[in-house]
Amino acid sequence: MVLKAIFVLHMKKVALVVLLLLSCFLLDARLPDLIPFRKGNLWGYSDSTKKTIIEPQYESAEFFAFGRAVVKKNGKFGVIDAQGKTVLRLVYKEIKAGPISGYWKAILLGDKCGIVDSNDKLCVPGIYDRIDWCGGEFICTGSDAERKIMNLHHQQVAVYSAASSDQGPEYVPASRCFIVQSFGHFGVIDVQGKLRLGSVYDKISVTSCGYFIAERNGTSTYYSAKLKRKKRLPKKSFDSKANSGSLVLPGCTKIYERSTDFIGAVLDSSNYTLSWGWQYEDGSTWAMMPKYDTASSFSYGLATFGRDGKLGVVDSLFIEVIAPKYELIFPVRPGFVMIMRKPRVDFAKHPNLRLFMGYVDIHGTEYWED
Repeated sequence: MVLKAIFVLHMKKVALVVLLLLSCFLLDARLPDLIPFRKGNLWGYSDSTKKTIIEPQYESAEFFAFGRAVVKKNGKFGVIDAQGKTVLRLVYKEIKAGPISGYWKAILLGDKCGIVDSNDKLCVPGIYDRIDWCGGEFICTGSDAERKIMNLHHQQVAVYSAASSDQGPEYVPASRCFIVQSFGHFGVIDVQGKLRLGSVYDKISVTSCGYFIAERNGTSTYYSAKLKRKKRLPKKSFDSKANSGSLVLPGCTKIYERSTDFIGAVLDSSNYTLSWGWQYEDGSTWAMMPKYDTASSFSYGLATFGRDGKLGVVDSLFIEVIAPKYELIFPVRPGFVMIMRKPRVDFAKHPNLRLFMGYVDIHGTEYWED
């Protein structure tokens, strides 16, 4: 029985490594055809071989999503397609892509916000000081004292009182409800505006199976997707609180901190995380030997590390995919990081100083030319 258990555990670890390798291969295969490319002070798009696809002509250019990309020219923002054709006129003060294909939040010249559809028409009038995406087809508008939730056709869904906060409501499709923050506390309302959970909680989050975790004074209360109170979470549910604080590996009951002198790496039940000096409770070897001066948590399957004052990047298998030679690195999407310089001068005296260098992919390719 002991040998069988050891064999099963070994096979699980092998399967996990195979899945991670497969995910890396798939990541390589899905590098986008159009990548923002800077040439001097202008931006265009190239392929992964740095061959120009759309000539550099813009002051800024974002990654494509749903076959569209936000660009800036002559101080105004618009949207282009993969052929470089203008989809939204370059007349807006700012455009932010939303989670819905074909809809953008636009700031007009009068500093008012609206929602523009793919036909360059305002489906939500530009009359609001603020618009937040709730998720799905819902947006939130209004003042910091009162918020109005509506859909993308300017139809009101619900109204709730809110504290002054940058955090907008979060739509939960499984329950057809919104997690809202009202006067510093969290609650849940439905799409008719009816209060389902009173705004008395310090935090409310949602698990992978649609359960609500409501925290108050250090105590957690659980609710099903139908807002029925439960004593515990389902076994297959993912507890975001446990993910951030309790690091448990397959085959190990727990791990503990050994020292703070080095950076190590561990694998919890959901993803890899670089942490300070962790090791397995059973004394087995580290997932990655401590060899870095600094390290970050993972974002988009990538994590930064520091060595000799410079930053590089490792992938989810702890393979160094980008050498440590940059000052500032920020993962921005699967397979890509953004490179920036550290500011060392007075911006009032050097307003045109370029701190944003450009993008680098997981093969180390730099998408810029100076």
